[in-house]
Amino acid sequence: MESNKEKIREFVQYLLKKNGQETDVNISDDDSLIESNLFDSLDIAELTLFLEDEYDIYTSSSDNEVFKQIDTINLIEQYIISQK
Repeated sequence: MESNKEKIREFVQYLLKKNGQETDVNISDDDSLIESNLFDSLDIAELTLFLEDEYDIYTSSSDNEVFKQIDTINLIEQYIISQK
C-alpha cells in the first residue's frame, strides 16, 4: 500500500512536470513549493483539490495561513495527519 508521503510526492512531481520542469525533478521532502515559487496559484488550487479528493480535507486555496502549512511534502503530510 502506498504511503501518504509517496502519494504526495507523486502528485507534487506530476504538477512540476506539468509546469515544464525537468522530468526527473529532484525535490526533497523539505524543499519549499509555494514560497520558492515552484507552485503557482493554479498548482495550489490543484493541491487543495488533491487533498479534498484523496483525504476528504477541505482547504481554501486562498488562505495564506494554510499555504505555510502545505509548503513542503513533509508539511503536507503533517497537515493531512492533523486534519484527520
